[in-house]
Amino acid sequence: MLERGVGHAARKMNDHVAAQGGEAVVKTVKSWVRKPVLFGGFPPPKRSTVVMIASSHRHNVYDNDFGWGKPIAALSGTIERFDGNIKLYPAAADGGIDAEVCLAPETMQAMEDDAEFLETISM
Repeated sequence: MLERGVGHAARKMNDHVAAQGGEAVVKTVKSWVRKPVLFGGFPPPKRSTVVMIASSHRHNVYDNDFGWGKPIAALSGTIERFDGNIKLYPAAADGGIDAEVCLAPETMQAMEDDAEFLETISM
């Protein structure tokens, strides 16, 4: 991102999400069945530089009702709350996006101290 900018990263994420349908999903599932991969090690080591964005626009978390009413928020469990983990969910209101962003205090401070970052997100 330092070399190509935030726009390039956003475009790559958008391309990846757009490719997650139809034949791409079938191919991934068939591949996983042949050679299963299980992810583990959460949270990642403290010194790792991991940014993880996970969720699906196809899973509306607000449509779930387990008998005590519809959800008012979507949050991860504590094991998934580590520096650099970002979850995106469709919002309860149509057209919105809920973002759960987990950042360590020192990461937040570094972002606040980064003039170029602040200028970019303020545009």
